Amino acid sequence: MGNFYAHIDEGIVFFAVALWWMFKMYKNYIQSLEEKRSYRSYCSYYSMLKGRHIPAEIILKIVFPIGGLLAEVLSTDSFVDKNGNFRNIGKFHHISIFALFILHGVSDFLEYSKFPAVKGMKYVTGAIAFLWYGVAFYFHSMPDMGNPPLENIMHRLLVPLLLITGISIMFEFGFRNSIIPQIVRCYCVLCAGEWIIITSFVLFLPTPFPGHRRNPAWDQNEISNVRFMEAAVGFMLVANIAFMIISYTLMVLYMKYARVCSKNRETLIYRYVPLENLEKDEC
Repeated sequence: MGNFYAHIDEGIVFFAVALWWMFKMYKNYIQSLEEKRSYRSYCSYYSMLKGRHIPAEIILKIVFPIGGLLAEVLSTDSFVDKNGNFRNIGKFHHISIFALFILHGVSDFLEYSKFPAVKGMKYVTGAIAFLWYGVAFYFHSMPDMGNPPLENIMHRLLVPLLLITGISIMFEFGFRNSIIPQIVRCYCVLCAGEWIIITSFVLFLPTPFPGHRRNPAWDQNEISNVRFMEAAVGFMLVANIAFMIISYTLMVLYMKYARVCSKNRETLIYRYVPLENLEKDEC
């Protein structure tokens, strides 16, 4: 995963999934308020195509980590050196993370397809996947891993976001009628996705593919760059909170406007009045 495109692909997927959750979550919440019924949260959402339910999100949660796992395995010649010691420990971290997300996607698919499965297992696997993601990235950014300070802090700043996501998923299963745990999950994944995208540009150059070259604009051993990134993540948190507040307000206004337009179309009456006695009128 030590290249530009491996980072930015993961960041884009996290960012897109968080936006998808936000749209569906807000829509369901607004409708529950209008219909005066209890809100109900969901672990994942399906898409509609010609009147059919398509589990696009679940498919993405299975296919993308499979691709990441295969890329990690196939790009490594060996995990043991000539002396019998383990090497490429960072890839071990990545492989275990991808494996857990694959299991989360599979458990979600089993429940969606009505296969025999423990109810709520998708929440357990999702929580464990994010919790281990956070713990693994903590180990991944240890000084003895041989990475420069800037790279270590870029990975370590992700740790609390990932841990909070895992905890919020467990709370979400226990409080299905509350939107707050789902908002926390969505917010943390949104921030994590943006931060991974930022990380890809700070650490690497996008060309040549797959972007192994380090970005010379950022001295990764300069402590001032490390401190700047610590402050930058705070501004990102502020911006995303503002974004979620504004997007909810716009969603309410849009749904209200759409509902009014729909009612106006339903009440619009077309009348046909035949023309009669045209010859008399002309005379």
